Amino acid sequence: MTTGNSYDDTTNTMSVGVIDDCLGATSAVTHIHATHLVIQNVTDLIGWQARLNYIGDKMRPQGQNAAPFVDNNTAQNVGFTNLPIDQTTFVHRDVTAAASIPPAPADGSNTPQTALIGATYNGTQDFAISPDTPAKSVPDDSSYSAPIGGVVTELTLQVVGNETGQSLVMDLDDNSPNPPGSAVVIFTSSGTQSMNLPESALRDGRHEEGGVC
Repeated sequence: MTTGNSYDDTTNTMSVGVIDDCLGATSAVTHIHATHLVIQNVTDLIGWQARLNYIGDKMRPQGQNAAPFVDNNTAQNVGFTNLPIDQTTFVHRDVTAAASIPPAPADGSNTPQTALIGATYNGTQDFAISPDTPAKSVPDDSSYSAPIGGVVTELTLQVVGNETGQSLVMDLDDNSPNPPGSAVVIFTSSGTQSMNLPESALRDGRHEEGGVC
């Protein structure tokens, strides 16, 4: 869901509401839903990737936007990955997003599929340009705020055909059974470090087609 998540370009602040992992709605034809992928409790983020497992002819990822908000002061698209303002150029860093999403299988085939999405900010890495949520006790940078989490991407989910009465699951997963799994890359005093995320740190999404959550 995207409800409760926002960006304020007057203060360069990203706000995350109550995380809602279920959507109840009704449609009997192929349609899409926008949802936010949120990250919390991360320090000095450079980039991230998310492993998604799902039934491809029921509900599948169609695409992503790793900078779904607009900063009208810099005329740039912004997500949590590039939320800080570079104090050399006084603009946000650009973001490079990547996705490996297989085509939808034949409707009614009940085919398991897996996809990998991710993004990173561009340019030289350092502590100040690598966002934190919540802020450190002594912040590296005061150009942004994301006190309770950040939106790393807006993920478009496609419901394929008539799935009325179905509980459709998007499994945010670790590296088992499909490596590589969900992970973050952070900046440290010795350089970059990749951290694989365990299942306990991940939260799935669900869509009750024609039902309630």
